[in-house]
Amino acid sequence: MRRSGYGPARAARRAAELRAGAFQALVVGGVGGGISGDLRLGDLVVGSQVSRLGSAASVSCPSAPLLAGELRRAGLRATAGPIVTATASAAYVDTSTFTVCQTI
Repeated sequence: MRRSGYGPARAARRAAELRAGAFQALVVGGVGGGISGDLRLGDLVVGSQVSRLGSAASVSCPSAPLLAGELRRAGLRATAGPIVTATASAAYVDTSTFTVCQTI
């Protein structure tokens, strides 16, 4: 297990180190807030599409529903859905467009 720490600079540094290594799987974890009435505290969200707030670029993960299904079979509350990362906490997000109206 490798740990990068919080933030894009630390993640980029760790990613550069991992490029030279051999491994079978990469899992990225974090803590965040959800904008969905279906989510509860402790739920797992497997990113079907991951993008950065303010960027048009994104990464798709077509197998996200399969992984979420396996997590549910293991007894965890899990769902697949889009994830948007941000470097600051959003005080208010317009859920119809996912645009931040104010950041902290």
